[in-house]
Amino acid sequence: MTTFIAISRRHTIPHFLVLLLLPMLLLSCEESPEAQYQRLHAAGLDYSASRDYQKALAAWNEILTFKNDSSAVFQQMGDSYYHLAIYPNALRSYKEALKLQPEDTKTRLKAIRIQLLLIDLDAALTDWQKIPPAQQNCEAMILHGDLLFLQRKYDEAEKEYKKCAGQNPQNNLALIRLAMTLFAQQKKAEADAVFQTLLDTSPRDPDILLQMGQYCLLINQHDKAHQLFTKATELAPQDLNLQFKLADFYLESGKLDQAVSILQKILLSSPDNRFAQKLLIESYLHLGRLEDARNLLDTFIAEARKDLEILLLKGKYFLMNNEYHAALSQFQMILDHEPNFPLAHYFLALSYLAGGQNKLGEKSLIHALSLNPGFTDAELSLATVYYKSNNYDLAEEHAERIKKREPENFRAYLILGNICLARKQYNQALNYFHSARLLKPKIVSPLYYEALTASLAGNNNNAAQHYASLLKKDPNLIDATRHYTKILGAQGKTADAVTYLEQAIINFPDNPYFHHLLGETYSVAHQRQKAIDSFQQSVASDSGPKSSYLKLFDLFQDDPAQLEKILKKALVDHPNFHQAQLRLALFYCRIGHPKLAITLLEEALSSSPKSPELANNLAWLYVEYQQEDLDEAMRLAQLAYEQSPSEPAYADTLGWIYFRKGMLGRASWLLEQAWKAQPDTPLVNFHLGMLLHKKGETEKAVKYLSFAVKNDLGQPFNDLARKMLTDN
Repeated sequence: MTTFIAISRRHTIPHFLVLLLLPMLLLSCEESPEAQYQRLHAAGLDYSASRDYQKALAAWNEILTFKNDSSAVFQQMGDSYYHLAIYPNALRSYKEALKLQPEDTKTRLKAIRIQLLLIDLDAALTDWQKIPPAQQNCEAMILHGDLLFLQRKYDEAEKEYKKCAGQNPQNNLALIRLAMTLFAQQKKAEADAVFQTLLDTSPRDPDILLQMGQYCLLINQHDKAHQLFTKATELAPQDLNLQFKLADFYLESGKLDQAVSILQKILLSSPDNRFAQKLLIESYLHLGRLEDARNLLDTFIAEARKDLEILLLKGKYFLMNNEYHAALSQFQMILDHEPNFPLAHYFLALSYLAGGQNKLGEKSLIHALSLNPGFTDAELSLATVYYKSNNYDLAEEHAERIKKREPENFRAYLILGNICLARKQYNQALNYFHSARLLKPKIVSPLYYEALTASLAGNNNNAAQHYASLLKKDPNLIDATRHYTKILGAQGKTADAVTYLEQAIINFPDNPYFHHLLGETYSVAHQRQKAIDSFQQSVASDSGPKSSYLKLFDLFQDDPAQLEKILKKALVDHPNFHQAQLRLALFYCRIGHPKLAITLLEEALSSSPKSPELANNLAWLYVEYQQEDLDEAMRLAQLAYEQSPSEPAYADTLGWIYFRKGMLGRASWLLEQAWKAQPDTPLVNFHLGMLLHKKGETEKAVKYLSFAVKNDLGQPFNDLARKMLTDN
């Protein structure tokens, strides 16, 4: 028989037990084994009664050093570990007790409770089948109901809870479980009635209060839930299981700092508690504290490839850190162990979508839903995928399904509102967004979409009112501020827009985007110098937004000295700012220094070798100024075109290179493709005209060359086009 002492050698006793054991070890030297047992057993029971589970565990572990055949001791150890939220140790203790006394139904039920906490439904079902029907009392009925509930057999679970409540109407545990099961079946009136019955009894059992808080979360009564959770933990401050559940509540309700604080306190008293560590990692990830999450993840070296929860957390970490391939690897490892794990398929889908592999992401979401049709987050994500791919009918189908299943789910209303927005069904969109706002009045996104919808519908007064209300809630919303001040400007209220933005700059001095918006407001009002001053204020810091630099590039277009200065500053602040690199290269060409332009883009491309824009423009410079590198120009142009074959500028460059190399057949197809996409571009017309002239199709060539000359083709191409036309 495997003893718990043997297990302890494989699973180190928590550090906090070592100091607690020392005084007991000293006392044991003077007592007989039976006297020691009686004293330690009594002490363990007293500590348990006072909810000092750490000291209780010290007593039980001391007993095991000389007596390892007591099922009662293992059962008490399991209880202590449960209240300390060290669930695997609790389960091992109960299993040791059952080895000594297999017919102990009470302990087997406790083991089932832990298995349900660990979502090990197969093991729970196996143990349940070992309980004789004659011994399936009220407690057993509740646990069986829990097992059925987790299997989504809500109607069968309801029968079990009702059976128990019928036998014992005062069983609060049966009542709260029944309320939750009724709610899961959309029987909300019945659920609320059962919950009210429970409230009327004024329960003081911490575990019941905890579950009542969970019910309040389901019905969106977060303040009431918080009161119940807090009351439960105040009644049993040393019950780490309750503290653990309170931390979980804070995590679910977005109160992440409170969750972290509780978990850190748990780990001070129970430093080896892996569940607390895992929940702390989850909290760190939600807070964006990726370094803290990674440091804690690194302590799980032994479990790195076996513990599915750790694999899931590592995958989330990599996903948040934009390491999509590493995230995919973690989630795939989970699926290698558990192919039918819906949550792993869901996160695999998110990794695919984040990495731009939309079809694979869609496929994984569909797989997750096939395994769990009620997986709301997966269905919301799938609806979003369909919406973004303009498949509005499928997006609507999934969002409607969620709305029907969970009428309180505001995200379903947001998706439906955006679908109506895309279809220009503005009144219906407003209704959906308004419903979402009623469901989640503290969330700003529904109000933002109401404002946007009113603006798109042409109702600027209504839009301005919505934006004003939104900005009172969160004045640091840049996009909302941009829309709001733009509407004010369109209404001739430029002074009001300026006043609002100047106040925003005072309130948020470290946010450069308010300076940018002030610059845009002055630009629309044709106040050029004030616009320049505002954009320069925006880029005064090292983190100045690129959008402000782009505005300054345009404003300094006719001031070469200032243009060169601001282009170089942009590249100091943002070394891989491709638009600045291209504008500076163009500037060098215009002032007669094409070699500087070529060197600049060569260095830029070495830093960003996959940029089709840089490759295309460098290819063009080689063609025009460094013809000895025409083969390299062709390679770069092919690279750009292969990455973005629908981009007409890339087709035009590659087609022109083929023309210069005498490959007229290939040139013809590409230049015609470019012209069909951009028929009003003078340079594209010039290239196609030159090709047709070369092929002897003079009449067609004249048409395109004439268009190019009339529409400001620019030098030196203008003179060459005129020469071709004159020769004809």
